[in-house]
Amino acid sequence: ANQYGLKGETALRLRDMAQARGVTLSIHAPYDDGISFGDPRAEVNARTRQQMEDCLDFAHRIGARYITVHGGSVELEPDYEVKAALGQPNRVTLRDKAPKATFEALKERTYKDLSWFIAEGRARDVAIALENYHDFSFFRLRYPILPEDFQECKQVLGEELFINFDTGHAHSTGIHILDFMNQIGPENILGTHLHDNHQLGDEHLPIFFGTIDFGAFFQAYHQGEWQFPLNIEAKDQQDLMISWHLLQAQVLAKSRTE
Repeated sequence: ANQYGLKGETALRLRDMAQARGVTLSIHAPYDDGISFGDPRAEVNARTRQQMEDCLDFAHRIGARYITVHGGSVELEPDYEVKAALGQPNRVTLRDKAPKATFEALKERTYKDLSWFIAEGRARDVAIALENYHDFSFFRLRYPILPEDFQECKQVLGEELFINFDTGHAHSTGIHILDFMNQIGPENILGTHLHDNHQLGDEHLPIFFGTIDFGAFFQAYHQGEWQFPLNIEAKDQQDLMISWHLLQAQVLAKSRTE
């Protein structure tokens, strides 16, 4: 926001333009190197909270409905058994190999940080949508990843916590997209990141270019009359337009059956 001068009058113009056109705005909280919830280092924690506060202030200024944020992570020694097992059924994951105390401590720090973030968002009338992490890493332990992780987060943090559902990240778990959706509950979803992969890495391919069952997803979306927005997440403009045209085709196919 600072780089492009978006914090001043430009932010207000963005808000006014969106309101005039009936466009709902959301933003993504920072996740650059050195910015992470759940980090045990005090200096990283302080820097993360400052960046998150700035992001919330900007979200409030432009009238964003919600802010997407990652959970907690901590770096471990690389585990090449985990790397070799990517994409295999019942594979070993970094969580399987990490010491239980390390994982539990990460969860507790993540809950603490997210509780703070939810309170700060409430003060600015901005909802918090927690994005599901991917499980492709063999050196960075992340939380939450699995549907049951979100169930835990909701139990600890309450009904003010929502979800930004990332299709490519969910695919890393080996759980079918509809099973994942049903376990987290469509009613908890405020937004989506639509992209594809082959279950070996976070490729961010256009939809239908990997192995995610997007056909079943869009059928369920229409039949269930789900209302959460479908947001394309792409590496570049070309992939964005490919996904956009494929998404339009899904909408057109629905209209022909009605």
